Amino acid sequence: MLLRPVATDATFPDVRFTRLDGRPAELPRPAVVNLWATWCGPCRSELPLLIAEARKDPNLILLNVGELPETVRKFLNGRADGVWLRGEHVTSALHVTGFPTTLVINSKGQVTARHLGPLTRAQLLTLQRQAKETP
Repeated sequence: MLLRPVATDATFPDVRFTRLDGRPAELPRPAVVNLWATWCGPCRSELPLLIAEARKDPNLILLNVGELPETVRKFLNGRADGVWLRGEHVTSALHVTGFPTTLVINSKGQVTARHLGPLTRAQLLTLQRQAKETP
């Protein structure tokens, strides 16, 4: 598993996000945040799992990086649960180097772990559990 702890001083940036439907969004804490793009093959392969889980878990955020809302809407074809826009601000602030990247954010807004690459269901459940258990 490519789950790696990150420095405890890595704080998730205070950024204004937008849901795919245009409504403003505020990051829940704790949270699991998946950074993805429509052009990313591994992102596309894990997306059905993530969308299904985001329907059940409002603290799972699928944060699209650097694409126009129209591009994302067309790609998702109505499957927009948990999808937010404007992830490019997060990638630069946290030095994200590849996609998909999944981050665990604790209740203080600190990034406590990151996973590079597509997630299996077991890995996703582990990250969700870790987010809820980490102070």
